[in-house]
Amino acid sequence: MKRKRWLFLFALLPVFALLCGCSSLYTNYKDIEMLQVIQTLGIDRGENGGVVLSVASGANVNGGEPTVMSITAPSIETAMEKLQENSARTPFFFAHTQFLVIGEDAARSGISAYLDYIRHMPLLRTDVRLFLVRGCDAKTLVTGAADGKYDISDELSSLLLDLEHQNGMQVFSCSEVSRYLMENGASLACAIDAVDTEGIVFSGSGGLSAVSAGYGVLADGALLGYILGDAARGVDLLSGSLSGGPIALESESGIVTVQLHDGKTTLSPVWDAAGNMTGLRAETTVSAEIAEVSDPEAAEQPGFTDSIADLLARRAENWLRETLDFSSTLGADFLSLGERLERQNARRFRAMPRAWSETLPLLRYDVCVKVEITGGHKTGTPSDMREQRNGGTE
Repeated sequence: MKRKRWLFLFALLPVFALLCGCSSLYTNYKDIEMLQVIQTLGIDRGENGGVVLSVASGANVNGGEPTVMSITAPSIETAMEKLQENSARTPFFFAHTQFLVIGEDAARSGISAYLDYIRHMPLLRTDVRLFLVRGCDAKTLVTGAADGKYDISDELSSLLLDLEHQNGMQVFSCSEVSRYLMENGASLACAIDAVDTEGIVFSGSGGLSAVSAGYGVLADGALLGYILGDAARGVDLLSGSLSGGPIALESESGIVTVQLHDGKTTLSPVWDAAGNMTGLRAETTVSAEIAEVSDPEAAEQPGFTDSIADLLARRAENWLRETLDFSSTLGADFLSLGERLERQNARRFRAMPRAWSETLPLLRYDVCVKVEITGGHKTGTPSDMREQRNGGTE
């Protein structure tokens, strides 16, 4: 009897769904396959406060061309509706959107409205990854990266794997950037360059790809500038996210390539008699492995590993100083230093006579880097060798 009652209830479930207004749910996997799953959204500023919305579906599993479209409208919502109307195929599906690409002009004007839309739109996930296109608009990259088989979605998927799993770089989501802007007034976002097939930054031709350009710095929702190239590793060292990547060092015996393993930084505030924070001491530990040497004979000489450790320590110190100085110069706490220091000593931090926003631009930094080198290159340096060098300044 109990079994019959359960069978009866299961039989009524479709009826309940219809009565509750859920008839639009996709209950057949074939229905979902017929949808155009949009993986990438691109946003640029349009005229008179409007937007240019670009979309890309990624590679078509059925072998057809990916869907790539762009449209101008007074608002994102209107642009979404127009895209649906102009679609020659099946309806668009945004629940699997992975990437939001914002052009530089739109980013400099402010992205808060775009992030708010993403956060409040039920069709979109809040963990959509955010990319800022340096020196280019999103439409150019989104439409220019399509080649008939793949599009910008495939480019960004590959780039995401490289950045997070090989270089330890942070690719922030829209929700993370929104939270940092709300809590700290500033945030970082992953920056990318649009380059052609020859690796040249966009010059007006097609066949574009996306490559890492470090981090974009946002304050009060607007793009202020970039932390480029190796300097971006200073961000990763300060946040403890550095986990890999090759670095070429110029030594007296030629180029030596080291493979970074990880790095972490501890911060200690410096106080004056009045209770104001006047400086920060950053103590960083970096571990790396010698991957390749241009002169194997020089690598066998005494002190070789010491000299490479010194070179890497000085390089890492420059990364840290450049990042910290940039934060102070802009007066933008995109590193969440205030939150981090408050957790260390909340009572003293909150008792500072000067507000944190006034303190940050005045801070002086003392940076100390300790490098741990392991041998691993083809000359056969013992893998258990450990050398430490202090690259800081007092």
